[in-house]
This record gives sequence, C-alpha cells and structure tokens, in this order.
Amino acid sequence: MSSVERGAAPKELFAGRVFLVGNRYGHHARHSGYEGFQRYLGNPLKPPLGFRFLKVKNFPMLGWRIDSAVGWLMRRECYSVALLATEIGAAVHMMSHSGSIYHFLYGDTDVCWLGRLRKLLGTRVVASFHEADEGLEYLKIDQRITRALDAVILVSDAQRPYFEKLLPPERIFVVPHGVDTEFFHPAPQRSDAPLLLTVGGHLRDFETLERAIDRIQAEVPAMRFVAVGAHHGHTGRQFAHPRVEFREGVSDEELRGLYQRARAVMFSFKQATANNSLLEAMACGAPVVATEVGGVREYLGGGGILSPAYDSGAMAEAAMRLLRDPQLAGRLGAAGRSAAMQFDYRLIAERQARVYSEIAALGRG
Repeated sequence: MSSVERGAAPKELFAGRVFLVGNRYGHHARHSGYEGFQRYLGNPLKPPLGFRFLKVKNFPMLGWRIDSAVGWLMRRECYSVALLATEIGAAVHMMSHSGSIYHFLYGDTDVCWLGRLRKLLGTRVVASFHEADEGLEYLKIDQRITRALDAVILVSDAQRPYFEKLLPPERIFVVPHGVDTEFFHPAPQRSDAPLLLTVGGHLRDFETLERAIDRIQAEVPAMRFVAVGAHHGHTGRQFAHPRVEFREGVSDEELRGLYQRARAVMFSFKQATANNSLLEAMACGAPVVATEVGGVREYLGGGGILSPAYDSGAMAEAAMRLLRDPQLAGRLGAAGRSAAMQFDYRLIAERQARVYSEIAALGRG
C-alpha cells in the first residue's frame, strides 16, 4: 500500500532537506505546472522576483534587451535577471543548509552557475529537464551544465539517450510529469456534442492541424472546433482557421469544462516529452488524438489514438472515428482517466522522494 493510500505524505521525510527552486511559468493554469507535486513534497524557495522575464512599463523592448544581455554574459539561452536573482537567493540559502538537496525544477533554462558551489557548501544540486533533443541543443544543455549537477531528473525516457552522452547512467533518473486529478476530473455525464478541442501552442504543428480540420469539416459539417491558448507565436506561426473558435485567458474551471465536453482533444505536436494539456485532457476523461513523438506514448497509454507526425489525413481519420462512435470515445476516455491517475501529483511526489533518497546516497560527481 502506498503512502497516498495510507493518507500519509512523504513531505515530512524531507522537511529541511530538500528545497525546490524555480520561477513558475505565467501561462500555466492555477492547477497546472510541473511543480504541482511540491504541495506534497519538499520546501519551495520563494523566488526573489515574482516573474521570469523583465517587463518595463512603456518600454516593452527594454526588459527583453536587459534579459538578453544577462543571458549573453552568462552564456545561457533564455536566462534572465529574475533567474539570476533566483540563483543568488538559493546560494545564500545554501550557506546555512549543508547536507540538503536543491532541486531546480526547470533545468533547461534556470540553472547556470549555482551547481559549481555545491561541493564547497556541502549540498547537492539536481535539475529537471523538460525539452526534447532539439530544444536541449538550442538551449546548449551540454557538459558545461551537467557536470555541475549531482544528477538530472527527466520527464520522459525519450530524453535518456541525449543525457547518456553527458552523464553516467546512475546519475540519470526519470520521474514523470504530474497532474491534479482531483481538480481535473470527468463530468458525471459526457456530452454527445461534436466538439473537438486543442489546448496550447508550444511546439505545435499548426499546419497539419489546419489541414486535418479542413478534412473533418468536409466529412462532419456539424463539427465545432475550439482552440485554447493556441493563437500566439510560441511556434513562430499564428494558428488561423475560419472554423476555429479561439479562446485566451480562460479560467481553470472553463478549461476543465471544455475538456469534459470535448469528444476528442487533438494535439499535433512537433516535439513533446511531457505535456500539461495532454495530462489534463486524460484526467478529464477526454479521448486524445495526438502525434506519436517523444514521450507521448509513455503518457497516453490506451487513452486515445496516436497518428504519425505531419500526417493530417491520419489525424483527421482518428478524430472522425471518435466523432462517429461515442462508445469508442467513452472507452478511450475512461482508459485515459485510468492512465492519468498513475500521474497524480501525490504519486509523483512519492517517486520524487525515492529519487531524492537515491541521489543522497550517490558518490560525489
């Protein structure tokens, strides 16, 4: 029986011994984000600055230029004034917490130099990485970064080959992303409305999705398509389609309602390791249609239909199967909910706790 089932939490086991370091991403919903497991484990360090990137009122480019200058000086892509302040704050904290573990939640961008102090201060520094190979290469995640860490924590086995070139295997751990399965849950009764949904814009292949929508519309004229948080420039291209209803700034409750009513949630990924929206859709019992890239299969299980990347025909056919067959959609949705329960934040906290114990026992790298 797990500690979750017993009603206990691993947090007490690591009180004062594990500190979680990271600036939250502003676009994550209140009930979303990688760091959600921290309510059950560890002690989050409050960042000195409550933002990731500097914004100067009336001078929109000035903040970007200052952050870019800091990133250039530190030789770190996407580094910023706020992230520098976070590392300085963590360094000060480390001075009085010898023997503790400091876990950077977003190692892709947030950790730069702090790990070099770990031996001097008698602490351990680890970092989680979220990007796929292309993103890791763009962000220059190499031995300059990893050799200053005691271990790395990945969110997908698909990332392992990249890090095996940089670290010995005993310093590489995989702990999945989590989801709030209490907040994101199925509706008592699922709607039969022909609603398709997509959520998010990071690393999305909008061209393929638009072609798939064209094909679905021709076959299922009653189809309604809603896109949340997709009409922006994360991918360098705006998502535009006359049949799509674009929603921005929706509340968590509105987002949950859309997941609950959707016949299918479509994700046309270019790359993916873990994904908040994918897990939220699964937790709400919505069947998923997603491109098979990176770690998507690891998370989806039997909760939907995978299609080849850049294949709009296969994606459209999968969505139309779910529109035409409510029973199939229901079965896949139930399987997705069951799979999502394995990624509940409480269970992920338990897995993190076991990894911290293993990291504490490692020899110094």
